[in-house]
Amino acid sequence: MASVRRILLFLGALLLCIESVRSENKGEESSSSHLTLLTDSDFNSKVEDGMKKPWLVIFCSSKSETCIRLKKVWLETAKILHVKVNVGLIDTAEHRGIANQYGKTRKEPFVILIKNGQYAKRSKAITNHVDLVNWGLSGAKGAKFRATPKPLGLLMLVAFRFFAVLVDVGEILLHKPASAVLLTTMGGFFGYIFGSIAAIPAATNTKPIEKAKTS
Repeated sequence: MASVRRILLFLGALLLCIESVRSENKGEESSSSHLTLLTDSDFNSKVEDGMKKPWLVIFCSSKSETCIRLKKVWLETAKILHVKVNVGLIDTAEHRGIANQYGKTRKEPFVILIKNGQYAKRSKAITNHVDLVNWGLSGAKGAKFRATPKPLGLLMLVAFRFFAVLVDVGEILLHKPASAVLLTTMGGFFGYIFGSIAAIPAATNTKPIEKAKTS
């Protein structure tokens, strides 16, 4: 039992170290009062299938050069559209669950419009914010709409998140030796400390058994 606890604590400590290293190596995220950053966990609660207000959702990887280059396009689109259409951005490098549900299988960005429980994909390439704004304002006119997918279950959310962590760890080990050494050292240190604590037997209040008196 103690060995299992030590393993679990070690894995937990290692995951914390991974997250700290990943956060240090992330670039600055896009920020705008009109551009909403979405995640796998809050996507459905915020978008609500576009029932209250249409959503133009941009699926883009923070590790893609194309997405980085189009950052100003996203911000300008949100600045103009937000009055009539909400604009959201989901980083597919971090949040793959929703992206997979809507057919995101490549690194290049793609955009969908969600309204009244249905969604449509933009088929044309994204080059400027004017075309994107017009597409959103027209309600994706001419595009084929489909029913929005069902929300992801907790197990799927955890699985996609774990996969994202593994991918990032692989990239850290390959391309950032200093971070890899730090990650390994911190994981080993905290794993040893927490494992040692878990191995300490709990104190008991049992009294010694008295010997039976013989007559």
